[in-house]
Amino acid sequence: MNDDVLRRLAIDRIYDTYIDEDQLRVCDATCGEIADSLEPRPYSSREFIREMGRYLTKIGKNRESGSDWLGRVGGLRKRCRSFARLSAIAAPGSA
Repeated sequence: MNDDVLRRLAIDRIYDTYIDEDQLRVCDATCGEIADSLEPRPYSSREFIREMGRYLTKIGKNRESGSDWLGRVGGLRKRCRSFARLSAIAAPGSA
């Protein structure tokens, strides 16, 4: 894949995995929110992952409305179409 094309489409690459930049920012912000809510002390990765689970369980009970969710899915569909175009650009004739 061409890194310039990926950058224009706001798609990050970690080895052979592609990640939507907007969703990565949400993930980073959520991890920061979780960390900021904890008592300041060293945490093992296991403890932090447990706190992430608690946070997600709590937030899952307060899910966004159906219309908000549908809007996000529509945005994801648009990204998938962009990714399909990217794949065609990166490997012409392979589709």
